[in-house]
Amino acid sequence: MKWVLAAGLLGCVWLTTPATAAERYDLVISDGQVMDPESGLRAVRTIGVKDGKIAAISEGALTGARTINAKGKIVGPGFIDLHAHGQSLLAGRVQAFDGVTTAIEAEAGQFPVDKAYRNAAQEGRATNYGFTVSWNLARAVVLAGVEVDGTWKGGEKARLNEEGQRAATAPEVERILALLDQGLDQGAPGIGLALGYMPGAQAEEVFAVSQLAARRNAEIFTHIRSTTPDFSGTEEVIANAVSTGAHWHIMHVYWNSPAQMELIAGAMKAGAPITPETKGLLTGSTFVGAPFMRPEAMKKMGKTPDLLYYGRHVTTFEELAEIQAKDPDALIINLHKLTDDNDVRLREETARRIRTPGWTLASDAMPWTNFKGDRLPSDLWPLPADAWAHPRSAGNFTRVIQKYVMEWKLVDMMDVFRAASLNPALELERHVPMMRAKGRVKVGADADLLVFDPVAVRAVATERKPGALSVGMDYVIVNGAVVIDNGKLDVRALPGRPILNTPR
Repeated sequence: MKWVLAAGLLGCVWLTTPATAAERYDLVISDGQVMDPESGLRAVRTIGVKDGKIAAISEGALTGARTINAKGKIVGPGFIDLHAHGQSLLAGRVQAFDGVTTAIEAEAGQFPVDKAYRNAAQEGRATNYGFTVSWNLARAVVLAGVEVDGTWKGGEKARLNEEGQRAATAPEVERILALLDQGLDQGAPGIGLALGYMPGAQAEEVFAVSQLAARRNAEIFTHIRSTTPDFSGTEEVIANAVSTGAHWHIMHVYWNSPAQMELIAGAMKAGAPITPETKGLLTGSTFVGAPFMRPEAMKKMGKTPDLLYYGRHVTTFEELAEIQAKDPDALIINLHKLTDDNDVRLREETARRIRTPGWTLASDAMPWTNFKGDRLPSDLWPLPADAWAHPRSAGNFTRVIQKYVMEWKLVDMMDVFRAASLNPALELERHVPMMRAKGRVKVGADADLLVFDPVAVRAVATERKPGALSVGMDYVIVNGAVVIDNGKLDVRALPGRPILNTPR
């Protein structure tokens, strides 16, 4: 007799095939190699989806309104990207081709949080979405009187406002904390604290934010202070995490400090409440007007310009200063002469991170503009030839599958699901209960699922042509709705839901 795992009123119960055979599901995914990073399940199964949830996982056949034949393909949980700056319908559609079913703007965050969620809901989303409350924008509001509206465009000048980057007085810190409290009350799944963009912020203010996060059981997502190497900035994060008990997520840990890696590993082994993050493509990206991109700051860190400005290669401080004066909001790509394509050491270090418990894999995906810097309309499709962003915005997770799993054979596919699906869910679910239903393939979980043949998966985007969509994700399913259908986008599918720390 074959068995089917199905959801009942009292949780998960085992039902025989005849009892479930009469059940008709909204969607059936048949005979795929199901991979669940939580239980370790790796076997041929058929999945029944009902009302946006995984309702059954069976060794036998199931009946549904629609059946996807997944024979010979992997069926796994959709990727949860905690580092996604795009945050538009367009960006979500592009990331769906990369296997992303949930994308959260955790590092930069947004403010006001309720307006950001309202804007997204009115626009519609192909994938799930979320916004931390932005410490940087809260500082701009308090210290510089800047008005923000919950949109990326509305926050660009606020993030780069020099008055908002200065040290805050004690009364100003209290007002900043009150705004962060407000954002958490509005459902933000944490606090976005991009320290690297706020050089004047004092350590005492950061400690106060960490105390607030501990009181509110909220996670802090940080771009650490910009130093070379990044050792002292990491020390600050660990000290705050250990002393207050707040959980800190270190965004995009770079590759320039072996001592930093030892520091992180030792802190994690000792039980410090921190989680580090790595990316699937090593080149960096930021706004050219960022404080750490100023010539004096770069010279102090021993760096020289090597970047792309809308496709133009910039290599001198004179060119950099000229661009910063006329176009400080421009997205640039920081190039590196050494990458994992030509440096085995970097390749092996990235693979080690993906395999290591507690590490997450994210993209640092950027908003989409054209080569003139104009923001692309959210409902535009397909991407135009002059679409500009970092190539990770289109091909981060697929590149890891293509390179690290299939070509270099340095990690297993289960490692990728663990780092990109389960670990982000585990990290957030401590204070965002709805994440307990994501990042897994089990009965009762949200039906955020991928169906693909790893041999066919390829990241096509490059620094020169960042808008090339990834290929190989045959089906991308969000809350039970098929967004990528046999490799093609269904423009009618808008099943994305907000990720909030409390249900709405």
